[in-house]
Amino acid sequence: MSGAKRMTFSPTETQQMLVNSLERVLADNYDFQRRSRHLRGGDQEHLWPALADLGLLGIEVHEYFGGSGGTFDDLAVALVPIGAALVVEPLIPSVVVATGLLSTLGTDTQKARWLPRIVDGTLKACLAHSERRARDMVSWVEATASREVTGWRLNGAKIVALGGHSADLFLVSARTAGRPDAKEGLSLFLVPSGSTGLYVTNLRLYDGSGAADLTLASVTLPDAALLGHLNQAYDWVDLAQDRGAAAVCTEAIGVMTALYELTLSHLKSREQFGQPIGTFQILQHRMADVYMAIELARPMALYAIAAISDADHTGRARKISAAKVAIGRACREVGQSCIQLHGGIGLTDEYPAGHYFKRLTMIERLFGDTAHHLKRYAGVSG
Repeated sequence: MSGAKRMTFSPTETQQMLVNSLERVLADNYDFQRRSRHLRGGDQEHLWPALADLGLLGIEVHEYFGGSGGTFDDLAVALVPIGAALVVEPLIPSVVVATGLLSTLGTDTQKARWLPRIVDGTLKACLAHSERRARDMVSWVEATASREVTGWRLNGAKIVALGGHSADLFLVSARTAGRPDAKEGLSLFLVPSGSTGLYVTNLRLYDGSGAADLTLASVTLPDAALLGHLNQAYDWVDLAQDRGAAAVCTEAIGVMTALYELTLSHLKSREQFGQPIGTFQILQHRMADVYMAIELARPMALYAIAAISDADHTGRARKISAAKVAIGRACREVGQSCIQLHGGIGLTDEYPAGHYFKRLTMIERLFGDTAHHLKRYAGVSG
């Protein structure tokens, strides 16, 4: 697949070494044919151990628990080649979202139990938060956790938990107080897969990535399963969603750049009327528009990365939403234009262009779609 390195900023020496190493790993282990076999049910999760060996799964995890003690910026730079290679493994749901929450909120005992296994690639975690009636409203949770003599009892349902199809540990949000739409009264719980009363329905999403629907039918958990403080999970879940949004904004740059390069190659090789169609001026103008859309999206991805460290919730929310809207519009313009420039071949499963288009379409929807973030930017609610 095409490479996509440039983000119009200067990575540190360590970050550049990570990107270079990751690109070599992807070149050796993840061509389009292997990815296609993965989607057909074979060659499952072959890349995950290589990502663990590279240290990618534990960049933000403290050294004491086997990680690198890095920052979100360090992790974000790696998402550009991840996007260019169309990696379907749940790197963003497991590493950016769930591991970030566990690293921040976990007790030393919880971290010691789970984080080393996440870092070495033997365990995957995912956040199970979305519910059917939530409609991108982060505070809306109807699943409940009731206090028992020796712990907690969870009941309810979650939908489209990203990465849930292969998760060994679920970070489940549940209401421990208040109305279904209240920001107060949300708590997080660590629920291992295989827990009695937990039913997982695996899903394959439009772009080939995996997710799961969860049913919690009187799942009993010990006191130690509570992650963070009781009734105070909203702000952390909201931050996790913003981290996911910033991550897919960054990934989108890799996806769009790779699709642009693939389309450019097609225009140079496809002939009509005895000459490459790339010589036709109207198609050159269309490609110039695609190029400009990507270049305008790059600084917005950087804007999203920088916003994650903003301590002001309102400021962070507005910045992330602004970036997500800009990236979502760019994804649509680049994806649709490149498919049109490819013609019919762009829609076939055997050709990469359609897969890039599907991922761009999914990125526009993940962690809040364009309409949601426009409303959030205007009012910052939910």
